[in-house]
Amino acid sequence: MATFLDRAPYIWLWRPTYRVFGSWIRECKALITGGDRIEAQFEMRFAKIEATQRETCDLLEQLAVAILADNQVPRAMEEMRAMLASELSKHAAETPAANAAQQAANKNG
Repeated sequence: MATFLDRAPYIWLWRPTYRVFGSWIRECKALITGGDRIEAQFEMRFAKIEATQRETCDLLEQLAVAILADNQVPRAMEEMRAMLASELSKHAAETPAANAAQQAANKNG
């Protein structure tokens, strides 16, 4: 349903409505589905965001070390581009699967 509401013209109605009634909607959802489950979902999402942020920091650190350690900047740039391309393709492959799993969880929940 969220995907449906994120499309125009529905988003123009939904977004302001959610801004006004968002806290009430979350409270109702917590009562219906159980607050512990919602909190666990948030904790899981935050943990995933933190893990992704750590991976990104590690990747950027590796890139900086590769650039600073190598006197041949063009080769370092190619290595950087290759690393970024592989990480982006990995992320692009994981995102649809994660979205599908989230949608399935939302439908079941």
